[in-house]
Amino acid sequence: MGRLLFFLWLLTMASSPQVAAKESEAAKAGRLAELCDGAKMPACVTLADMYAAGNGVPVNGARAAQFYAMACDAGILLACYRVGELYYAGKGLPQDYRRAAIIYADLCDRKDYYSCDTLGWMYLNATGLPQNDVRAAQLLDLACRNNVAASCTKQGYMLAEGRSGSIDYARAMTLYNKACRANDQVGCVNIGVLYEHGHGVAMNNARAIEIYDKACRAGEDLGCRYSRNLRNRLNPVANSSSNYSPYDRPRITPEELDQYHTYRPPPSPPPTPPAPVVSQFYAVQCAPGWC
Repeated sequence: MGRLLFFLWLLTMASSPQVAAKESEAAKAGRLAELCDGAKMPACVTLADMYAAGNGVPVNGARAAQFYAMACDAGILLACYRVGELYYAGKGLPQDYRRAAIIYADLCDRKDYYSCDTLGWMYLNATGLPQNDVRAAQLLDLACRNNVAASCTKQGYMLAEGRSGSIDYARAMTLYNKACRANDQVGCVNIGVLYEHGHGVAMNNARAIEIYDKACRAGEDLGCRYSRNLRNRLNPVANSSSNYSPYDRPRITPEELDQYHTYRPPPSPPPTPPAPVVSQFYAVQCAPGWC
């Protein structure tokens, strides 16, 4: 009898927290669905987030798109941005960069500066739009001035690479510092890159390593990698297993920066169910040739 009770106690200890948590999430989804049906639009956004991430409910991109669209039509800008993300990624909706750009452009006009950041990045990389560095710089500058730290990093990248006219390392450093102070670790890493190569500042490898290591400790993988690469270059004998070339220029590329964007689409999105009818708010927003 004692063994049986002990065994039952072990089963309870092993399973109850997980079961309770799962039931709690499912109950939360049920309550949110009721609120959403009652036109409580913030509940629709939260429920859509759960479907998009599979928190307490099965992952269902089409359902997420449906609830985001309902909230978007009710004027919740975050929900509109999420619809743009789904179009961008092709999750729950057909992948359509141009329709995503239309949504981001509208939201940017309505002072949603994260949308300005996304639209600027799309112009910079010709993602569904003609490449336009001038327009990209304008949008990233607008977002940076309105406290979107990642935009300051991207704008600094454009200046350091000469994508905004002539190369301007001094202004790039100013923008990287602004981003870094706002805890954008890619901006911090780019400060290290300028010190490592003496671009706009005196070359200082020790300072570069210090900055890379700090970003690495903050969870930024690029900081770890750049610190390792620089140490390998300075002491190749001690780090002979590295394939780092002293002629490589370790810098943030657009592809690497895209990892740190608000939303990164997967390289091969899984098949999705048929898309729902999405946001009437954007039904008439397509310019000729865009949709």
